[in-house]
Amino acid sequence: MPIEDEGISILQARAGCIQCNYGSMQKLSGSYIIIGVFLSSFVSLLCYTALTLHIVGMDNLAIHLSAGYAYKIILMAMADIAILGLLLGTAVRLITNPGNNTRIKHLLPLLAAALIIDAAVLTGVIFLPPIYHDYMHGAKPTAPEELIWSVGPSLGFTGKGGSGFDVKTRSIWWFDPGTSEEKAYLLYGTRPERNTMRPIFEIPGGDGKRHEVRFHKLSPSTTYYYTIPMLSDEIFSFVTPPDPAQRNDFHFLNIGDSSNHGHYGHTFFGEISMVARRFYDTSPAEPSFLLLLGDIAHHGRDLLSWEYFFLNGKYLLSRYPTITVPGNHELYDDHGGNLHYFFRQPRYFSFDYENAHFLIINTFDGFGGINGITGKDQYNFIRDDLRANSGKKWIVVGMHVPPISTGDFGMNELLKKQYLDLFSRYRVDLVLMGHDHHYEAFWIDRDTDWNGTLYVINGGGGSRLDHYIMTRKNRQWKTWVHDRNSDYGLYQHDAITEKYHLYGELSWGFLDVHITRNSLTTTYHRWLSMERFLSITGQDLESWTFFPFDRDTWDKNLLSDTEEVHRLVKTRSFP
Repeated sequence: MPIEDEGISILQARAGCIQCNYGSMQKLSGSYIIIGVFLSSFVSLLCYTALTLHIVGMDNLAIHLSAGYAYKIILMAMADIAILGLLLGTAVRLITNPGNNTRIKHLLPLLAAALIIDAAVLTGVIFLPPIYHDYMHGAKPTAPEELIWSVGPSLGFTGKGGSGFDVKTRSIWWFDPGTSEEKAYLLYGTRPERNTMRPIFEIPGGDGKRHEVRFHKLSPSTTYYYTIPMLSDEIFSFVTPPDPAQRNDFHFLNIGDSSNHGHYGHTFFGEISMVARRFYDTSPAEPSFLLLLGDIAHHGRDLLSWEYFFLNGKYLLSRYPTITVPGNHELYDDHGGNLHYFFRQPRYFSFDYENAHFLIINTFDGFGGINGITGKDQYNFIRDDLRANSGKKWIVVGMHVPPISTGDFGMNELLKKQYLDLFSRYRVDLVLMGHDHHYEAFWIDRDTDWNGTLYVINGGGGSRLDHYIMTRKNRQWKTWVHDRNSDYGLYQHDAITEKYHLYGELSWGFLDVHITRNSLTTTYHRWLSMERFLSITGQDLESWTFFPFDRDTWDKNLLSDTEEVHRLVKTRSFP
């Protein structure tokens, strides 16, 4: 055999061996890739299963699954599987065949970085929520030393055992930045003359700046006048309710989203406070308390917006006991520390007033904090509380984020899954909500023997209205007011809206709720519609701003008056 033929034969044989070995290595590399993907998938699914149970709890898992929350976790797990599997497979291929993977080598740093980021995210998702939850809800309120102004007075009920209130008592608190060794006090009596009033001193244990007095033996159906010498000479008043044995009904005032833009300019909370107070002063009805639906400050640490809130709300806060629902804006920055410092109310609680049971929900104590989610502990409290009180009294719920809405944020799928069936099961009569800055009403299960649940969004308490819902592409409002019988019909098309929606409008106003033994009536009083506001101010929907009206504008447009625009009446019998 010629030498060149022998050489060619040897080279061909070597090439065959190399090809054989390379094929074997490819099979081996493919096996490693499959094994890597399998192992990473198994580990990821274990981690995310544990994570899901850790976040929602075993008893609430079905709710979160049906709401699509666990679906998001599954997507995260799939991304984690893809990254880990690709990285492991690539690494194995580089190790087993380093010479022929020059291009893949350049991808290795990128994949490694992706793995590090993925691991960091996974670690954060697992470990940060409980840390954040403890930090947010375990914040210890202290005297806000930066406050340089006085606020108050604010009337309230006395706390009872850390949850709920003793509604038979009254307390008055105020804040003064100055310090004094003398014990703070106020003067009170049944006549508005200072020389007929007697002193009552603050309760012990204060910080020297927030002062509180408590009344325990007040006469029913009596107007009491009071003044706080260390603040001013102004005389305030409040009215005690009648003896329960002689009373068959009561009213309460409801306002939502009053001041969450206070740091950036004027809001209409002061105007709404004035017209609401004027309405009740000229009406035979006297609200038993004021229920605020959250977002009463721009940020928790925005001290200027707190000042605006107390200054603008003085007409109401000094007259009616105030109950606050936590909003997302009060929780920003200081995790609700100032909210609790001022009002000393639990994050969520329930209480009885006359023939009604009230449940205050915090929609921000679940996974992620400011996401409109309730945590498993609160959910279990709500479920047990409703179970214990169902069918005995009227049940009224106050919460900031609405489960259902056609407004800015729309439907909250998780809250909807958590609470719509629960509220129906335990026959909740009225759910009051804010967050979306407009007025809107739904009526679910109206045809049942207990007449179902009213859902009322009352978010026009002074903050900027959500005017952009009239210009957005999806779920656009065609006009500033609508119902299913209007020219444009419904503005949103889903099963809940199609079946249960009643009415909606863009306006500022307040809600009066009247409860008797066998009826519950909500009446929305419009102060100023979006359309009329733009007409009075000569501004455009696309670009407008707040500013206080001067006296001529106020009088010319009769802005001291309100208009009753929407009333709902529900009847029901109790044992």
